[in-house]
Amino acid sequence: MAGGLTELVRDGDRLLIATGPAEPRDLLAELVGETAHRRRNLELIQVTTGSSGLVRQAAAAGHRVLSPAGGHEPEVRALPSSMMQLARDITSGALRIDGVLFSGIEAGDEVAPGLCVDVVPAAFEVARFRAVEYNRCLPELRARPLLPRSACELEHRSEHALPELAPAPVGPAAKAIGEYVADLIPDGAAVELGIGRSLAGLAPALIERGRRLSVHSGLISDWTRSLVREGVVDRPLDCAGAASVVTATAMGSAEFYRWLHDNDDVLAVDSYHAHNPAHLAALPRFVAVNAASRVDFSGQVGVAGRDADRRGIGGLLDFSVAGSYAGGSIVAVESMDGRGGSRIVASLTDVQLPSQLVTHVVTEHGMARLAGRTWQQRRREMIAVAHPDHRADLRRAAEPR
Repeated sequence: MAGGLTELVRDGDRLLIATGPAEPRDLLAELVGETAHRRRNLELIQVTTGSSGLVRQAAAAGHRVLSPAGGHEPEVRALPSSMMQLARDITSGALRIDGVLFSGIEAGDEVAPGLCVDVVPAAFEVARFRAVEYNRCLPELRARPLLPRSACELEHRSEHALPELAPAPVGPAAKAIGEYVADLIPDGAAVELGIGRSLAGLAPALIERGRRLSVHSGLISDWTRSLVREGVVDRPLDCAGAASVVTATAMGSAEFYRWLHDNDDVLAVDSYHAHNPAHLAALPRFVAVNAASRVDFSGQVGVAGRDADRRGIGGLLDFSVAGSYAGGSIVAVESMDGRGGSRIVASLTDVQLPSQLVTHVVTEHGMARLAGRTWQQRRREMIAVAHPDHRADLRRAAEPR
């Protein structure tokens, strides 16, 4: 492979790199090594940049790194786009993609993008070149669409252990939040479950209640495995044949990857399917559940001002739009951050999600129902679920001036 990728990349190229366990490690090592030092003004797009950390090294060579999901790394700048918008912008040419690098599974004359489909097919369709790495460690996972091998300018074989995403521990706050959120999810619902510490207690709560659900999400992990194994997620989705789980990306523990291998319960799809609000809202009793960093009195979701440049959107907007028009758009947030500050605030200027797309906000102290409420009622609901140590200050902030 030596030199193969470098010969394909030109100065000023914008490259999409698959994320998580579909990150092509050998191709990426060449890209941030030889290629990044021989080419100028590259722009690298990766949905999340925390897999191997390799993509961030390109910034040290003077190139730009963008992520629609945002992050905490100072080298990475957020691309403020939802996943559905990102797919559309790539397809339309509004966001030019010159090359796409991803890992996949050989399937005869086709390639299955497997563990990270999301916007890879959209980029594959319009890119000048396509580079695929066949990692022997990837589990075989049903995926659509399959991609033609004949369109790949570079194919490479490797064997790399997959990056793991450890399940978050279920602390007292997460356990309480899980109990409240589970009460909002009806039997027979199709659910999107985001990730984050505040949601770690939701799967155990759903198992305890004996719900019967299906999952249609942007990312699945070990919590999905536990829900399927316990019989909670067992309702096939009409859009997925026999599968009761639809996702765009899968990342978890080694046990999770073994469970995924040749598993008919799971179907991996692109963002035009996984993140399409119109499709999602038409699913039976669709409910979106997502974690947040900050929520204000109106129900807006955002971040602290210091993190504004790294504020991502990812699938949050797509799923919340669908949930707000269907069975619910629930935001879960622990009431205090690690420094003792309130995550419930009077107002936000750095907004990821407008208040009209949030039907419920849940903390460990209760549930705020926002749909159909006036602004004054929303303030009261939000203050009631804030940490008791901060409620007096929040009430003062709510007083007319």
